[in-house]
Amino acid sequence: MGWIVFWIACGILAGFIASQKGHSFGLWIVIGCVGGVFAVIASMFLKENTDE
Repeated sequence: MGWIVFWIACGILAGFIASQKGHSFGLWIVIGCVGGVFAVIASMFLKENTDE
């Protein structure tokens, strides 16, 4: 049970970080749930999305 909470938390954190940079929150939740800590680290290195 603890691992499920960990993976979901990684997904939410990755989604939050990516959304602050202008990327899709939902997409990064999925990526974070699959990639875990690696997705959180990847979301930190995203560039600002300037496409409007």
